[in-house]
Amino acid sequence: HRFNQPERFQLAVAQTANLHQLVHGLAPVDPAPHGFPAPSYRLDKITGRDWLAIGDAACAYDPITSQGIMKSLTTGMQAAAAITDRTHGRGQHDFAQYDLEVSRRFDQYLEMRTHYYRMEMRWPEARFWRKYQNRLKGPTA
Repeated sequence: HRFNQPERFQLAVAQTANLHQLVHGLAPVDPAPHGFPAPSYRLDKITGRDWLAIGDAACAYDPITSQGIMKSLTTGMQAAAAITDRTHGRGQHDFAQYDLEVSRRFDQYLEMRTHYYRMEMRWPEARFWRKYQNRLKGPTA
């Protein structure tokens, strides 16, 4: 659709129902739209002796899955509990349980993402979906 061209992008926004109402009358700070990669990842090491990573610092989730904010809030609450337990001499003093839980949730996310990406068949010629469909092909596809 050539949305990287400012006039094409602004025309597309003007043709939407909800987004158009939200931005009507506003001027873009930068008229050219920009795209940025947003890969899923998990740090190799989520915790250390006196530190732990929280939210996007620990793991990032593909925006298309709408998991990022929820997972960041969840890890924030889990981190607060782990820090409180450590401060008061309760539970795992080395943050091992927090590390395991964050890793477990990320592994579950990867399984869910793979499941949903395998189901998507509406845009077989789109570069984005071809890339992921090819990546997911294998014995279980």
